[in-house]
Amino acid sequence: MKALRTLIWGPRPLHPRLLKAFLQISSTPLNDYWRLLNGDYTLHVPSPKGVIVPLKLTSFSHLIHLLELKAFGIRLLWYETDKNILALDLYGDKFYVKPTGYSLEGILHMFRDKIYGDDFKGAYVIDIGAFTGDSAISFAKWGARKIIAVEPSPTSLEILRGNVGASRYKDKIEILPVAISDYDGYSTILTDEAYEGAHYLSDFNESLYYDEVFYFESKSSAQIEVWSFKHLLDYAGEEEIDVVKFDCKGCEYPIILNTDPDTLRRVNRYIIAYHAGPERLTQRLNQIGYEIHITAAAPGHEHLFPTAGTIFARKMK
Repeated sequence: MKALRTLIWGPRPLHPRLLKAFLQISSTPLNDYWRLLNGDYTLHVPSPKGVIVPLKLTSFSHLIHLLELKAFGIRLLWYETDKNILALDLYGDKFYVKPTGYSLEGILHMFRDKIYGDDFKGAYVIDIGAFTGDSAISFAKWGARKIIAVEPSPTSLEILRGNVGASRYKDKIEILPVAISDYDGYSTILTDEAYEGAHYLSDFNESLYYDEVFYFESKSSAQIEVWSFKHLLDYAGEEEIDVVKFDCKGCEYPIILNTDPDTLRRVNRYIIAYHAGPERLTQRLNQIGYEIHITAAAPGHEHLFPTAGTIFARKMK
């Protein structure tokens, strides 16, 4: 009856543009739409073996993100149930993601919204917190000549390697499986499958480097190698790096606050996703000669994460 009332009187659950994407993605669109009206976000889609399998999305927002991708021209190829992996067609290349957490939304932010911009022609980019590779591949698509994709999470690394290996830009992207902070050594990374993309170092527990709104009860952990920011820049092999992007769930604070000014100034532009407010970061960057522009959290998240956003810093000559 709930579905029938919604069908007759509304509200309609999907915008016509997304309804069109829904009908194109689902192999059983009428049945799946009826389920949607009942609050069941299950789509029946092809598997790698060519049979139709259920893709059970855990929230309405994940469904919307998948439909937005299709409407934007990034289509679903198949879903592998055993690994809980989606294969997408990303401009002619296969791109693998899990249908949970930030994975689908992150692709929209990189390619549709261009939240980091698209002015990377000829740039040497270091991508700290590369996750599944959406940002690294977007930098290459927008013209970067070389990208070092830094990602310590074991669960993300497997997908990242697959995505870079399947990309036409693979010769431009080097994967570095370490965490970055203000020291060289080892630490523990905390992960949770339910919060895909929110992995962070145990260093940030009970610290001022991570806002409590992002905390979760970790279900697994792993020992990982940690490099200092200076170590990373020395490894990159050039005296100056064009762009460094941070989205490392807290590491932005020890790096920017504790790294010496001469090392920090080896970078011409910073793109910093901050998680516990921007003030300390912008004050330090201003002090050492960077002009600052700040945007709120990724589109749609301003009210959810009021302490998060992005800093764009450019070194003044």
